[in-house]
Amino acid sequence: MEAVVADLHNQLGKKSSFESAATALASLFRDRYDGATAAEKRAMYAAACRAGSLLQSRYTGKGFWIAGQILFEEAGDAITDPQEQENMMNWLTKAHEFLHEDEDNSPPQQQAQAGPSSPFLFEGQLTVDPEPRPPLWLLAPTTYHYGPAQLDGEGEHDDEELEDYVQSLTALENFVIEQADTQKGPPPASKDEVAKLSIVRVTEEVLKGLGDGTECAVCREVLVVGDEMQEMPCKHYFHPLCLKPWLEEHNSCPVCRYEMRTDDHEYESRKEREAEAEAERKGAANALPGLDFMYV
Repeated sequence: MEAVVADLHNQLGKKSSFESAATALASLFRDRYDGATAAEKRAMYAAACRAGSLLQSRYTGKGFWIAGQILFEEAGDAITDPQEQENMMNWLTKAHEFLHEDEDNSPPQQQAQAGPSSPFLFEGQLTVDPEPRPPLWLLAPTTYHYGPAQLDGEGEHDDEELEDYVQSLTALENFVIEQADTQKGPPPASKDEVAKLSIVRVTEEVLKGLGDGTECAVCREVLVVGDEMQEMPCKHYFHPLCLKPWLEEHNSCPVCRYEMRTDDHEYESRKEREAEAEAERKGAANALPGLDFMYV
């Protein structure tokens, strides 16, 4: 069953499969938790905690929280460990608060129109509403036309106007490309780098060095002796099942944002250029009159 839980753990990290994964995990808590091994129970609990973390940080839609609420209810009923059960009850309380607040903030007229079950559009679904009108700057290339003088080859500034128009379109195209690159975000960590991360078994000595109450930053579970943790280059520890889906989408530590190498050569080249430019700026800032430099 551990393989099934690991697969659900990964599916929780995608909007398109979060609800189905949360529902399946809730069923496992209800039907299989009592007969599960200790390792399987830990994996199920870690997956439920990940669902809570994702709801609080990324999936803030009402439909996602409803699925999470069902999961936390089933997990809270099945789990016997007092600390883990308390954590599930905390997530369940947050789900109740979110859904209750969402209903209170909904305008009365909108609630009346929505009826007992207002439809909720998820990623990948098509809306039935008419497509919004495109922005004016996007319509500019299709609405541009020549006047009579331009069509006849007359007019003194035809070439200049056409050249200005082409330059404007080129600048607009470059702007759109830059915006798309900015919004895309960093690529995921290199698979080779992730494979090199070491697995550490928690011992009394390790716990003493980390301090009492140290927890996995993803699922918020307190580390105990015997846990297997994956160590990032920055010396932060995470459960392997918690860290794997994070590094499939990001290239940095969830705690300190330490960046790992990626397989995206363009991104790595851009980082090198930015680092060199930053070094040059610092050198210029430290420059003193007479072309002397102050080393700090």
